[in-house]
Amino acid sequence: MRSSFPRILALTFLVVAGCSHTHMEQVTIPPQVDLTHYQAVALIDFSSQENRGQLPAYATHQFLQRILEAQPGARIMQLGNLQQALASVGKTQLDADAIRALGQKCGAQAIFAGTLELTDAKPTVSVANFARNVGVSADVNANLGSTLYDASNGTIVWTSSAAAHDSAGGVSLSGGDVGVGVEGTDNAYTRMIKKTTFRIADPFRAHVVNQRVADPQ
Repeated sequence: MRSSFPRILALTFLVVAGCSHTHMEQVTIPPQVDLTHYQAVALIDFSSQENRGQLPAYATHQFLQRILEAQPGARIMQLGNLQQALASVGKTQLDADAIRALGQKCGAQAIFAGTLELTDAKPTVSVANFARNVGVSADVNANLGSTLYDASNGTIVWTSSAAAHDSAGGVSLSGGDVGVGVEGTDNAYTRMIKKTTFRIADPFRAHVVNQRVADPQ
């Protein structure tokens, strides 16, 4: 009885394999959010609670680039920064009424708005082996968030956020003193913005996956 079990198992596998009639095939999974359904989409520039110079504008440009790469057929118009957009419709905060008013004013069916949060570089110095080895790191963090609103009623269609961590810094030794210079912070910030905008745009991309499908009958 034991000796016949492997043969029974092998025969069962052959029967199942012969009846399955399936094969592996590359299948395109459509994007979770399809902007081409809208005649026009508006984009409010990313805002930041603190003065970050041109970095919010850079984040806006990167986000727009990622979205258009993912969906070339999308039509997106820029409305400027949040204050400009709200002022254009006589509003002071981005609520459902403001979204509806902006949609009516610019003729968009959906509106993007986003935020950019960045931490300042915080140098950390570690000294070992009687000051022979000095290590310096300046950590910075970024958090990017974006929301897509339905301009007809102000409801949220999609929202997401992405975080990134980077470091920048330099060290110098002079007369036994340790001097810390945080350099390349702007580069670290731009690197994080590129990472977060790429991640946050993923739901707008189509993906090709290998999937087992049934053979045609």
